[in-house]
Amino acid sequence: MGGRWTGFRGRIGLYGVLATTALLLIYGCDSRDNDWGTYDPELKLVSLVTDTLQVSESGETATFDVSIGMVPEDTVRVLIQPDRDQLSAAPETLLFVPLDDEWSYPRTVTVAARNDDVREGAHQAAVTILTRSRDLAYDLQTGEGAVPVKIADNDSVGVLISETSLTLVESDDGTVRETYRVRLSSRPVADVSIAVQESPDEPSLHIEPSGLLFTPENWNQEQEIRLWIELDELDNDDLLLTLSHSATSVDPDYGPGLAIPDLTLSTFDFTLPPVARLSLLTSGILHEATPGITATARVELNRAGNDTVIVHLATLDGTATAPGDYVALDRDLVFLPNAALRQDVAVTVADDAVIEPEEHFEAVITPGRNVMIGEDDRVTLTVVDDDLTPLSLTVTNVEEDSGAADFVVSIPFAETVPIGFTFSTANGTALAGEDYEAKTHTYILEPGQTSRTIPVVLRADPYHEGDETFTASLSNLTDNASWDGVPVVCTILGDDPQAITFSDITISETAGHAVFSLEMQAPYNADLELTVSTLDGDGLDPVSDQVDAVAGQDFTGETNAPWVIPAGHTQGDFSVLLADETQAEALQEYFRLEITSGNRPGFTGLVSTCTLIDEDQPCLHVADVWANEADAEAVFTVRVLDENGSPVTSTGDISFLLETVDQTAEGGLDYASVSATLTIPAGQDSLAVPVALMDDVHDDDSETFVVVLTDFVNAAGPCGEDDAFCTLEDDEYPALNLRSAATRLNEGSVWTFEVFLTTPRQHDTTFDLQLSAGSSQGPSVDYSFGQNGSHVIPAFVQSLTFTVPFLDDQLPDEADEVIQVDIGNADVALGLTRMNATIVDAPEISIGSASADEGEWATFNVSLDAASTADVTFMLQFANDTATMGSDFNTADVGPYTFTAGQTITSVPVEIYGGDGGDAAVEVFVVTVVSPTNATVSENNSGLGYITDMDPPEIFCAGDATGLEGENVEFTVNLSWTSEVDVSFEVNYVDGTAVRAGVDYDDGNGGPFIVAAGQTSVTVPVPAVLDGLPERTLEDFSILIHSPVNGVLGLPLSATGYVRDVDQPQLTIPAPQLTVEGGDLVFGIHMDRATAVPVFFNLEWEAGSTQGADDFVPPTTAQLSMMPGTTDTTVTITTVDDALFEGQEAFILRLANPVNAELGTPFENTGVINDND
Repeated sequence: MGGRWTGFRGRIGLYGVLATTALLLIYGCDSRDNDWGTYDPELKLVSLVTDTLQVSESGETATFDVSIGMVPEDTVRVLIQPDRDQLSAAPETLLFVPLDDEWSYPRTVTVAARNDDVREGAHQAAVTILTRSRDLAYDLQTGEGAVPVKIADNDSVGVLISETSLTLVESDDGTVRETYRVRLSSRPVADVSIAVQESPDEPSLHIEPSGLLFTPENWNQEQEIRLWIELDELDNDDLLLTLSHSATSVDPDYGPGLAIPDLTLSTFDFTLPPVARLSLLTSGILHEATPGITATARVELNRAGNDTVIVHLATLDGTATAPGDYVALDRDLVFLPNAALRQDVAVTVADDAVIEPEEHFEAVITPGRNVMIGEDDRVTLTVVDDDLTPLSLTVTNVEEDSGAADFVVSIPFAETVPIGFTFSTANGTALAGEDYEAKTHTYILEPGQTSRTIPVVLRADPYHEGDETFTASLSNLTDNASWDGVPVVCTILGDDPQAITFSDITISETAGHAVFSLEMQAPYNADLELTVSTLDGDGLDPVSDQVDAVAGQDFTGETNAPWVIPAGHTQGDFSVLLADETQAEALQEYFRLEITSGNRPGFTGLVSTCTLIDEDQPCLHVADVWANEADAEAVFTVRVLDENGSPVTSTGDISFLLETVDQTAEGGLDYASVSATLTIPAGQDSLAVPVALMDDVHDDDSETFVVVLTDFVNAAGPCGEDDAFCTLEDDEYPALNLRSAATRLNEGSVWTFEVFLTTPRQHDTTFDLQLSAGSSQGPSVDYSFGQNGSHVIPAFVQSLTFTVPFLDDQLPDEADEVIQVDIGNADVALGLTRMNATIVDAPEISIGSASADEGEWATFNVSLDAASTADVTFMLQFANDTATMGSDFNTADVGPYTFTAGQTITSVPVEIYGGDGGDAAVEVFVVTVVSPTNATVSENNSGLGYITDMDPPEIFCAGDATGLEGENVEFTVNLSWTSEVDVSFEVNYVDGTAVRAGVDYDDGNGGPFIVAAGQTSVTVPVPAVLDGLPERTLEDFSILIHSPVNGVLGLPLSATGYVRDVDQPQLTIPAPQLTVEGGDLVFGIHMDRATAVPVFFNLEWEAGSTQGADDFVPPTTAQLSMMPGTTDTTVTITTVDDALFEGQEAFILRLANPVNAELGTPFENTGVINDND
């Protein structure tokens, strides 16, 4: 029987009888754990939970769990040592490491039986436990045979035969054999002989060997028996035999009484029947021209048979198919005993109208009955066609430079006789002697040849011309051929491509003629005749456009004028007369020459454009101008002049790019820069160009800028090399002044003032500056300044800026103080020369209190009693009260924090930590403002932070509880963490099988139950009633937690309580029983007193000196019962009346697993069986 084993410093404790259940661990901690109170070195024990394990040699395994009760100081190794002759275990070493809570998890060991060859029956072994560790409390705890294991054997007695039936055919000298194999199913204790005998006796059967020998060493090696049967002269002598086997050995299990399977053997006769062969009596060539019986097939036997012989004759399609080419055969030929040994069959051919090559098919014989087929089982027949062979003539179009056109004469398939024909050519648009060489010739297609290629030579020329054709035909065909008579056309493709170029030309208007040129890639073999006409302009715009040349004005027009290019030429010119004139006009004018007709394709509609370059281009001139800088604009005039400097107009628009260029004047400051393309329209001799002026605020001299002309269109360029100047006259008069954006600022601010000119000057400006203390305490006390003296405002700069830092003296409640600045001794007129500034005392800074929940942020408001013109900064300082820095709130951010100028209030966030496990309702800390700049601290410079706790502990049941009648059932209720205040709760009771109100337990105390501050658990005691009555072993009820104070409900909220009855009846088997084999053993089951509930139990047995189920019928494994009010029952065991001589035998019957009762003494007894043999 198994149980829980616990080691005690090298000793073994074995207590309780447990079914296999979940392991109940005692969780501990080490000396470094915060919960020191739960550490107990006495709990350093190795425990395991198991029942007797059940395994089998067939592969069934079982497991048990090992655990330790307290965290070790060093790694604990548990060594698993199975009885290695019988068992294996995995793993054989378990490690418990003192890391986090890894040590507390149970480890599982799997146990398996070794599959040996020994017939042992059910037997038992054990697993031993040994621990090793540098933690001396755990080292060398041992459990010798701590885990008992029952093993089911799988080695049975028997002889294995590989086959149940075989088939064998007669043969000479055993050429046809069959085999089967024999081996034992378990190891014998002595040699075993196996004999083989057939039934009925058959002398022609050979069994080799007829006996086998197995030893305890080779018992599991298969041995082979070979069978063969002699070939005799008897026909149809099939047999059905039985091969039986018998064993002989001094091993009683392998004696003559051992049942061994038989083998059924079927034998069959092998006397040979007659042999049939197929042959042809005539030629195998069948001609379509002679339909009918054209071949004779013969089927012949080598000898007569004792029975009727049937041979099947059939034809098989090849390239010839039935019924189109021949008449199919599919028949049985019957040969009677002692009758003729041969039969002839006619084969008939079919004549069709299809032209086709020779075709083939076969005639085949196959066995029908009582016959064998020889090697001559088929013949091949050939069908010869008698239809004319058609000739086909084809050709592929070719280019004239390819050398030859290949005509192909072909037939659909090869013939066995030659085919003759004559090939001839004839003119089409292509002419023999010019485009190709004529051919007339006779050709032959030899037997087996299916085509003939006939080349016709082509002649190439250099001319561009169209495609041309000629034909070919066949004549004088031999009698076995035909042709459809349609001549075949061959097209000669012209391979001299034409490319025409009619290019544009450019020429001076003074050249006299415009010559147009036409070029071709290939010449023609006849004159190229064209007509041409001139067209005004470029064809892109109306003819009246300025760039369009006009017939009669710029050139002499042509209408459908003839233009001939001689045969063999690839180029020709056409000339157009130009006009000589001196009018200024567009630089380029255009006209066109169009081909209006031609005697060859591809020319009509071609156009070439002529560009005429004007040689009478004018020039442009611009004069200088003067303006006051206060004027709105300066106007330049651009004039058109001829080469003599006289004004002139052009028939074309004149355009140009006009750009202004800085000299002493600056574009964008003194005038608006210009960069624009302008146009003087045709017929106009000038253009006014305005440039906008800008009146600056500088006191400066007169300034200039330049106008430049470029990018001329329809003009030759500027007249001369000079650009046009514009002179601007100045109109400003400056004065020197003081100014400031603010003259009243707080300590810590910076006062800024300027000395400035009303208008900038073109020269430096000098002056003297003096800053006086006024009512202040002077420099280095109330302000800083070291720039008294002479200063210079550079040319084109309008002002100088000065800064005066006001110092923070940290003195509270000061009156306003005034300082003074003066300027003078300037080289320009003076305006405002004196200015005062007021120094205002720094404000005071204060901080308020704040509150927040744990896990959130507390926001403190920090304020100034007045706005400051300077930025104010400050730092924070934290202090503990009931709250603790670092654990309750974050003190990492102490600043600096800033009020920007003008700001009077800001906020400071402080992070509050959550989940600290404490639950004080409110905790307090202090925040103080320190180290201000540009401010002084007020008496309210500290604030309090209030933290509202958000971590009440969870209240939950630790687990179920059990108590004896008359004592308490004590439940443990835990908190998830310790509380800094008392936590309370109440409970409700729920009946199960136990009843409240003093029947089975007392439910009068519902609470409240209090977990004192700093504690993590409390016990809820429930009195169990001692009723003096036998009843259920365990009766149950439940408690349910509710109404928490200073805590929240966790899980589980409920637990089950068990009341263990102390009045359980005792179950016993009072007396042993005796009977003669074949009789019944009636065991009495007694209970010492009646109970009010059913009692259940199981029966177990041990074979003892019996053979177990061979000697008696084992009792049921099902649960048995005794009803309320009864105290006795019986169990009957039937014994087996065997034929073996044996002594008195005994077995044990045992009570187990009682429910609502306990095992008394004796709970087992003996059944004795007397032999009757």
